[in-house]
Amino acid sequence: FRSVPARGGLGRNVETQANTLVEDFAKKINANYRFMHVPDNLSDEATKTLIKEKDVSETIEKVRNADIIIFGIGRAEIMAVKRGCSAKEVEDIVHRGAVGEAFGCYFDIDGNVIFSSPIIGIKNSEIGKIKNVIAVAAGKDKAKAIIAVGKQVGSAVIITDEGAAIEIINLLK
Repeated sequence: FRSVPARGGLGRNVETQANTLVEDFAKKINANYRFMHVPDNLSDEATKTLIKEKDVSETIEKVRNADIIIFGIGRAEIMAVKRGCSAKEVEDIVHRGAVGEAFGCYFDIDGNVIFSSPIIGIKNSEIGKIKNVIAVAAGKDKAKAIIAVGKQVGSAVIITDEGAAIEIINLLK
């Protein structure tokens, strides 16, 4: 068994970086792990160049052939800021109806992709090929994001908390 991150890292807090989470998870289940040594918010040109690197392309291929993928769901406007979008880009993403983000894609409440960032790692369009998809998101404020991403990834298992679950029920009534 091998644990690998589905994407590069984002932000400055090493404790919540994909590589750190993968390492911690692998150690808890006595598995091997592999890092993806790239940031997740690069320019399109830099992304295309890094994907050609052997270590990066091999890691991406392992992710594409994974049996299980675990990923987080974020609120569109918060993730756009974390990804370094300009204030104008964030405003545009929100104005176009984005409520949720996963895999660098921004989704409206109906699960439609309205914007996507260049990323290194698994793409939203490839998620359907993975046997077991697990999404993680918590908090009442993420209910719309969970609904939006859930519509896109279909049969994912969603791990959430009571606050988000109650708000999802209220929104879907």
